[in-house]
Formats: sequence, C-alpha cells, structure tokens
Amino acid sequence: FSVAKSLLQLTRLKITECKMIEEIITNGQVVEMEDRITFIQLKYLELDRLPRLTRFCSGSYTIEFPSLQQVVVRQCPNMKHFSQGALNTPMLHKLQITNASWDERIWGGGLNNAIQKMFKIM
Repeated sequence: FSVAKSLLQLTRLKITECKMIEEIITNGQVVEMEDRITFIQLKYLELDRLPRLTRFCSGSYTIEFPSLQQVVVRQCPNMKHFSQGALNTPMLHKLQITNASWDERIWGGGLNNAIQKMFKIM
C-alpha cells in the first residue's frame, strides 16, 4: 500500500508470469490508516499469466485511476473481482479479458462488474 502511494508518475504497469502472486496491493501491507489509493498518471494496466491472482486489491480502499484508459487481464483464472472497495475509472474505454473484449457501451458498470460477467461466461 505505501509503495502504491509512492508511484505517482507511473504511466504503465505490466505484471506478468508471477506464479505465486495472489494480490497486487495486499491488505496486510497497510501501514497508514487511509482509505484511498490514487494512481494519478496510470494509463495502461496489464495482468498476464498470474495463475494465483484473486484480485488487484483485497482491502476495502477506494482505488482511483483518473487517467486509466486500458486494462488487459490474460490468463488469470482465479481473478473474480478487481477490488473489494470502490473503483473510479472515468477514462477507461478498453477492457480485454483473455479472448473477450468490451468497450464502455457494452460493459458499462465498471471494472468489477465486467470481470464478474466474464467469469460467469467462462
């Protein structure tokens, strides 16, 4: 959590082939008692071949991605939710999960809803 808060200039995040990772931001790492995490400049997020990943964040934090435009989730079979807390992704217009793609006209309702819908289809 404290590392995530220090990545203010991060524009692209790609995490790939980490066989043991279960979460990107873990609740157990929280040092400060704040309820909001903001990735101000992040425009692209890719999670690829993470077989044990269950979610991006397990805490009930509000996660804000004011610049995020594209999310790619590939071969993350255990990822059923993106986050337990609220998500703010006002610029998100492309979501690709495995072999399926949606844009906001089809999957409107947010990142968590889109991931949940995908797992119902699979």
